[in-house]
Amino acid sequence: MLEIQNKHDWVEPFLMVAIMFFVLLSLSIFGVIIYIRQKKIKVQSKEEQFREAIEEILFKILFDGIDFNNINKNFAFRKFNDQPFFRNLMMRSIIDLHKNYDGLQAVRLEAFYRESGLIEDSIQKMKDQEWEVKCMGVVELSEMNIKEVFEDIARISLKTKNKILKITAINACIKLDANRGILHLTGHRYRFDVWTQVNILDAITKLNIEHLNGIDHLLISKNKSVVSLGLKIIKTFQLAELMPEISNITASIDSQSIKKEGIELMEHFQN
Repeated sequence: MLEIQNKHDWVEPFLMVAIMFFVLLSLSIFGVIIYIRQKKIKVQSKEEQFREAIEEILFKILFDGIDFNNINKNFAFRKFNDQPFFRNLMMRSIIDLHKNYDGLQAVRLEAFYRESGLIEDSIQKMKDQEWEVKCMGVVELSEMNIKEVFEDIARISLKTKNKILKITAINACIKLDANRGILHLTGHRYRFDVWTQVNILDAITKLNIEHLNGIDHLLISKNKSVVSLGLKIIKTFQLAELMPEISNITASIDSQSIKKEGIELMEHFQN
């Protein structure tokens, strides 16, 4: 009997240790949950504070014509401007507003974007190694009409093998300068699949360009997918004046699919 009792002597201490362990674990989890919740509340409170300051600043820029020198005297702006969270919120607000305004309001937003240094934030994103961050910088710069970065964005579109980044960069080039953006497509070595071509065509269509130049250069590109894209652009914009160029490429190219596309396009214009 004594032997059996000795064999079970370990059970009670084990249960005590197990209970203490689970109690401590539960308290730790509860503490972490409280910490995360408090941190989330603090972030939300800070975001609300920042948004109020940003709305006031942007209202003055858009409708009162207040320039950066005067905005820089704003207490909230000087207090928060060096905080990345504030600048990110400011960036998002400016980009969203710029999409919905044109004319003088758009020019005012662009001026503030430059003078406040937000342009440098976007350039740093464009140079980042992560393609998602790079995409973000490219979109911001093109949306804010920063034409001097055209060549940098064009190089990204030519070098990257990431399809999303490539399309984003190509569309940004077209948005910044439609004709140069189209012309630079002739330098692309990698094949454009149908999805990429459709995205590029959509970007061109959205710009409502009256006169497209350089489309004939696409037809003599060594990249056959660029030639195919050129034919699609010609059809979309009804550029019948390029019939001689279509005829030449249809006769000389060794791709049967592009020959067929060219023949169908000529028949389309002749009917």
